[in-house]
Amino acid sequence: MRKAVASLAALIVLATSLPTEAAKVAAGVACKPAGSISGDFICTKLKSGTVWVRIIKKSDQLNSQVPDQIYIESGELALPLSVASASKITITSLTPNTCQPSTAGLMPVGKGICRIQIDPAGATFYKPGKWNKLIRIRG
Repeated sequence: MRKAVASLAALIVLATSLPTEAAKVAAGVACKPAGSISGDFICTKLKSGTVWVRIIKKSDQLNSQVPDQIYIESGELALPLSVASASKITITSLTPNTCQPSTAGLMPVGKGICRIQIDPAGATFYKPGKWNKLIRIRG
């Protein structure tokens, strides 16, 4: 009997402590805990307390050790690419008859100019970027 009463009391306390509607997420509205992220807002600690502040996204930056013009004749070309946001990168060949992305980088398929598109996934504090690179393939 005591267990049933204790369980019922716990349910009543839990039910009365749950919010009846979702907290509003908008600039300047109080929030908890600091560092929480909801959509384009982050809960930030200010002198007046913790409030929602809109995230201003920076442009992502490509870090590449691949020269803009490079010549390859055969074999796989390693593509040491990264972005400032540290998000996953997708490489797409815009000239599939000349080159194809591979697990280690880029595989030449035929002679000509290989044009690739580099797309990083979006990240909380970064706008997604898009870059193109040209690589000449002499086979």
